[in-house]
Amino acid sequence: MNKTIDPEVAAQHAEIDRKAQVARENQLRLAQLTKAVTACEAELVEFESKKSFLQSRKQQLQDQLLSLWPKQASDLSLQVNTSPLQCIVESHGTIAAIDAAIAAAPRVKQYLDEQLRVARQKLDEFSKRAPK
Repeated sequence: MNKTIDPEVAAQHAEIDRKAQVARENQLRLAQLTKAVTACEAELVEFESKKSFLQSRKQQLQDQLLSLWPKQASDLSLQVNTSPLQCIVESHGTIAAIDAAIAAAPRVKQYLDEQLRVARQKLDEFSKRAPK
């Protein structure tokens, strides 16, 4: 028995296969673009979390400094092998580093906002162009 396919039927099958492949590619691209937007949103949440942590940590260190200044080197409430002077210096160093990080925060926020804007724009453009 000879199994020859009618050329018209073969062309229809090829067209169905092509459309299915395009649909799979569109779904994949949509998923990639959606994932990029979600990742950008998560980065902004992480940024805000770190910024909040740094602000809180700075306040903790400033409060801690108030109790460190009057402490004697022999004070047993400090960690082993540390001195109040060492703790004061380290706290001030950390506060200075936190201040630098917080000062850079607006630039970082602007960058992350722009990354999110671009990701959303790409998703919107693809959604408008992609066949339904």
